[in-house]
Amino acid sequence: MLIAGKTKTTKHFDDYTPGSYHINKLDLIEGVARLADSTTRDVRAVLITGPLGVLWEYRVLTVIDTVGPTEPVISNHLLFPHARITFKSKREVPRDEFGELLQRIESIPILRQVVPEDSTGMGDFATIFALATFGDSVTIRLLDRSVADSNPEPLDSLMACINLLIGGEGMKKTYRH
Repeated sequence: MLIAGKTKTTKHFDDYTPGSYHINKLDLIEGVARLADSTTRDVRAVLITGPLGVLWEYRVLTVIDTVGPTEPVISNHLLFPHARITFKSKREVPRDEFGELLQRIESIPILRQVVPEDSTGMGDFATIFALATFGDSVTIRLLDRSVADSNPEPLDSLMACINLLIGGEGMKKTYRH
């Protein structure tokens, strides 16, 4: 999640192999936080959508801060259809653009905030979106699948923000399987 490029294990990620990793939103957020603490990477946010569609696709974005206050943030994107990493990319996002998109996401009223220790309702199919923001503490917001199913407009708005973080000028594919 913290490295945009292909790694030794990227192509071997396979949820169907015993002992392999299956995405659990809270576990993923905690893992990224631990990994970031053990490196020099300053994680600003983790956004997780899924499972969506017929292949139970997940999208995971890890937004990493750069050194200078005027430098862009880095958005690493991983695509997991059918429990495999099939695509990775990286985009440098202007800091003000990231701030605006994060505000748009955080202002969606149907996102519920949870404390990191509370894993209730964090299962694959109970929630369709998770946002973790990092600072002095971790803040986690979730979108329940039942709420998104009854009103798809907020999910559409979230996906539009995510697509802006992923694509556009400066996006570089780093792995495709």
